[in-house]
Amino acid sequence: MILKTFNYFKLVIRFLIWIFGNIVKKVLYWSNYAIKLYTIKKFLIPILLFLRDFSLTTGKTLIDLTAVDYQQALTSRFHLHYFILSMQYNVRYQVSIPVRYKETVPTSSKIFLSSLWSEREVWNMFGIRFVGNKTMRSILTDYGFRSHPLLKNFPMSGYVEHQYDETQRAILRKPVKLMQEYRMFTSSFDSNMPIIKTQEQQQQFKKRSKIPWWRLVWEAQC
Repeated sequence: MILKTFNYFKLVIRFLIWIFGNIVKKVLYWSNYAIKLYTIKKFLIPILLFLRDFSLTTGKTLIDLTAVDYQQALTSRFHLHYFILSMQYNVRYQVSIPVRYKETVPTSSKIFLSSLWSEREVWNMFGIRFVGNKTMRSILTDYGFRSHPLLKNFPMSGYVEHQYDETQRAILRKPVKLMQEYRMFTSSFDSNMPIIKTQEQQQQFKKRSKIPWWRLVWEAQC
């Protein structure tokens, strides 16, 4: 079989570099039966069309479309990843493009119809808008949800909490109220360590830390 040898991947990669040239920034043979391509937004649609229609690739199935948020990146905050499968050759292709904050991306729904749902998910979770997709509305969050939950600057507690009110017999939406303030923890923090404030407590802790562990266990059992 042609896929049992590394020559198939060499052939496809040479074709991609020969046809697209500098359009594809990087082409990698990644893992088993997978090829990874890095390009820019301008050439995304031609590359997806080529991978779908070219006889040596036949990537006719879009498995997934997702994004990654690199908040500290200087130029492009997001990386958009398209995962395509060729069932004929049992090969996967990953096409990745950088996307700036609040930058729009052309929809791939005219090439892969299944991307309509995936683009809605990426919009809902990351806020990346796809031009040409007429279904850009919430799909994973409730109506009136604020911001996009998979952004790195989105708070872990969220902005709104829901409660059921028995008197009104309705679900009420209220701002999040935390029962205690945020506490900063480090990797060296031990939750079992007592909080020492006065000098007497410090001296007692030093004395007790010199006691053998077996005596502390015996005292606890008594």
